[in-house]
Amino acid sequence: MTAPTVPGERFVAQPFVCGAFGEDEDHLFDRLLASSPAPVTMLHDSRDIRFAASRSDGLETVPDGWVWGRYVARNTRPRTAQHASEDIGLAGFWVDSNSKGATLHTDWLGTQDIFTRAIGGTTFWANRMSPLIEFADVPVHADIMAWRTYFVLSGFSAGSTPMVEISRLDAGQRLDHVAGETRLSTRLPRWFTDPSGTATVNDLAAAIVAAVPQPAARSVDLTLSGGLDSRLLLAALLTPNALPVSWSTHHENGWDGDIRIAGEIARAIGIEHHVVDYQTEDWLAAREPTLVRLEHATCMHNWMMPLAQVLRNQHASSSLFDGLAGDVLMRYHDNVASSASEQHAREVWSALGARPFQDSRVLRQSIRDEWEAEAFADWRARSRSWDDHPYAETVMRLLTRTRRAIAVSPFRLFSPERRVLTPFIDPEVVRTVCAVPPLPRQNRDLRPAVLRILNPVLADIDSTVNPHRSQVVFTERGPTSAAAARSMSQSIVAEPAVARLFDMRRIESLATNSDGDRLPRAVRNGAALAHWISHWRGRLAELPRFD
Repeated sequence: MTAPTVPGERFVAQPFVCGAFGEDEDHLFDRLLASSPAPVTMLHDSRDIRFAASRSDGLETVPDGWVWGRYVARNTRPRTAQHASEDIGLAGFWVDSNSKGATLHTDWLGTQDIFTRAIGGTTFWANRMSPLIEFADVPVHADIMAWRTYFVLSGFSAGSTPMVEISRLDAGQRLDHVAGETRLSTRLPRWFTDPSGTATVNDLAAAIVAAVPQPAARSVDLTLSGGLDSRLLLAALLTPNALPVSWSTHHENGWDGDIRIAGEIARAIGIEHHVVDYQTEDWLAAREPTLVRLEHATCMHNWMMPLAQVLRNQHASSSLFDGLAGDVLMRYHDNVASSASEQHAREVWSALGARPFQDSRVLRQSIRDEWEAEAFADWRARSRSWDDHPYAETVMRLLTRTRRAIAVSPFRLFSPERRVLTPFIDPEVVRTVCAVPPLPRQNRDLRPAVLRILNPVLADIDSTVNPHRSQVVFTERGPTSAAAARSMSQSIVAEPAVARLFDMRRIESLATNSDGDRLPRAVRNGAALAHWISHWRGRLAELPRFD
């Protein structure tokens, strides 16, 4: 019996996995299997350790267990859980025959979804959150602090989720179950926490090429924008006998730079280029289904849904390359003195979400001040350990929004139907970036120099990095429309727990928005929260109050 909880998800290129650590006296694991969004097979079943997975080419068998979620193009076989996580970026489940224990782990960056829920003395886990909510009769509670942070960052932070009872493995985390005890630990790779060695920009260019093995280019798709990240991947993929197929869509901001420049890039190289268009009504129609598919991880990305729907039905056996994290990894490559760390952290925090959050005048002033201060204090407590890292800003950005709110775009919109490869978070590429000496702050972006090495023709084409030169024509795509304003303001008003957070005069005025102003981010976050409450109302122990 299966009970699909995420519309449209088909576990083809990557598996659904779930398991349990601890004696399951109430036989709840059987109910978790019944709540699975895909048919699963029990692969390990002992007294207090269970593991099940759906059939998929993305589930790899290793001598002591199973791994999944390979986003690197290399076919390196993992030797241990640590090797799998730190050097290949895999999630996995390993059995230790000597200790009769087991290990569950995510990847070094924590982009692989692994959610956990403890009931009684048993820890249940899965790579989707919804089954962990549905399988037990025990209700859940909204995580108030997590949702407050969500409003600032447009996504959840660290290991938090919408529910108090459910956690997500953070970067480099693992669960070890030995002798009846389950322990959580964190181990980030040394090459990331304390980088050493020296590399050149030429070395970095070579590392990116090595991260996209040339045979893979014979049958691959590439998401192509007007920026530099996808262009770098294109340059690395090009071979005389193999050209990738490129795919683009209009950015929801309405400006034409992405599509116009992507087309210019495709024509310059002579590759096949497809544009998936959408209108305001498509953007609106995709908003709530995207929230459900992403399990409310962020309110962003519904403008990518039309493109994702096309790509999920294209060549399921071939790979899809995506430029996830290229900008964050290479755009901020300067070294800030530790004496300036507090000011610098404030600047990074502002860019991550605090600035648009404080600009969201639709929220009550007291809420803006209190929530932002709380979220910053929590974030700073975790990020302060990175102050002395040579590339502190890069690390802070990677570990905050990139690994969760941004990574769900390729990994949850295109996958599990497609195998998605993200070379910029290949550990070998990140290791090389961290070994390149810092650049002057006023010219700290590594990407232009790397692109010029890989392909001077592509380097000479303008990019959306220069928005004042690249954005020419505006066409309404959704977020600035009166229809979007009405839809989201109505969602907020209909949910009292959310409505009380807002200045209702300002919310009501949004319904008449006709001047093309972008909606405050808080409105999208508020509409997402309202949808979450409505979606899970029957499972909540009580209606939450966030103010």
